[in-house]
Amino acid sequence: AGTRQVLSFAKPTLDARGQYTVLIGNVAGSLQQLTLKDQNQPAPAGQTALRFLDEATRTGPVDIYLVPSGHSLVTVNPILTNIAFGANTGYQTVPSGTYTLVVLPTGADPTGTAGASYAGAQVAYPSTSARTLIFIDQPLPTMSGLQVITADDYDSPG
Repeated sequence: AGTRQVLSFAKPTLDARGQYTVLIGNVAGSLQQLTLKDQNQPAPAGQTALRFLDEATRTGPVDIYLVPSGHSLVTVNPILTNIAFGANTGYQTVPSGTYTLVVLPTGADPTGTAGASYAGAQVAYPSTSARTLIFIDQPLPTMSGLQVITADDYDSPG
């Protein structure tokens, strides 16, 4: 702030009809810009497309669970495992529905959410939608866990 020092510079080629997510992350000493083309078309009927981006520098690798409404964490398997800093999972299709996102350190026993890096509220993912979920560090180094930012990449016009 208050300077003309360039912290990040990129010159991506962007399609006029494209939709993009641009992230500037890593650590202050070595900022990196990542430009990703978003899915701006529907997922298959009855499905939702989810893309996970791990921009959290302090948590280590994680396993990602989507816990359907009415189920518990111990009854589901992770949808992705060993996701580390800098990972872009690409879009994963899952059945549309209401889920609780739970993120655990890789290999952690899913008997509860006490040691979870993140345990969110229930979220409805509509049929044919596409979302990007970005994991970031908590604002203070003394705070454990993750924050999750969700971007709506595609929603049906109806």
